[in-house]
Amino acid sequence: MIPRCARDCCRTDEGALAAFGFISPKPDSTALRTVWSLEVFMEFRPSLIRATLLGFLLLGFGSRLLMRVVALMQGTSGSWTFEGTLTVVFLGTVSGLGAGVIYYLLGRFVGKPWVRTAAFITICGLISWRGVHGVPPVQQAMFMALAVVYLILVDILGRLACRASGPHDMSFSPTG
Repeated sequence: MIPRCARDCCRTDEGALAAFGFISPKPDSTALRTVWSLEVFMEFRPSLIRATLLGFLLLGFGSRLLMRVVALMQGTSGSWTFEGTLTVVFLGTVSGLGAGVIYYLLGRFVGKPWVRTAAFITICGLISWRGVHGVPPVQQAMFMALAVVYLILVDILGRLACRASGPHDMSFSPTG
């Protein structure tokens, strides 16, 4: 089955290349370009929403709770402030949004699911590692574990969504 974005343009050599995912098909008219852009956005939206909501819950609230655990482990009382909580939750949500963009782009350009998963976890893991650089090792391991759980959940939910929506979505591979 040809991916849905390339179905109607296989009449040319460029269309054949697009059908196998080597290049993106170039729409001929403004109306077709609008439909094509809307189609790409509709493929992009679920990945973005899924990763952002998980980022809000796991990276935002999860990090805030983990910060409280770290404070208790260190023997400091720590304090909950609305501004601090809002900042951490916001940053977790934005991180989720970034991970959603990375997941979508990898799904769009990497055909094999295991390669996509490895690249996604590696790229986002390195970004997360940079974010916790300078934190003591025990706390660094705790926050990295939270990030890895988040990345695995995003990938699992992305694969389940692809399986449920059929072969035209991110899991499409011309070789099977």
